Amino acid sequence: MNKKLAQKAVENLVRDTENIVSYYTTRKEGFDPVLADLEESVPSLTVYLCEYSVDISFSGDRSVLNTVIGVLRKHDFNSGERPKEGDAMYATYWTNNAGHRFWVSFSSTSCRRVKTGVQMVEQPVYEVICE
Repeated sequence: MNKKLAQKAVENLVRDTENIVSYYTTRKEGFDPVLADLEESVPSLTVYLCEYSVDISFSGDRSVLNTVIGVLRKHDFNSGERPKEGDAMYATYWTNNAGHRFWVSFSSTSCRRVKTGVQMVEQPVYEVICE
């Protein structure tokens, strides 16, 4: 990579990092209590700071997902999308009236293969015929 491109990449990275820090520090009073509750309840929680949200990702069974949803609701966060029964993943934004936003990403660790039926498939049948 040439020097000018490398310098521009560094400048972009610094700018993006400053924007992320600014987003979080000006809104931390809305995020910190939620993160403190989640830290106590969900050991597999990973937190990322992004330019327009705080992203949380975690895995576990349905009870872990219900715990996270309960904590978010307790702190007046809402989402328009509910987890679908039986899905292996759930991801959506949760926001509150003050404009704080969490990106929630869940991956189930309790999936299993279940027989849901039988499918009949029509296929050609051949025999060997000698003359």
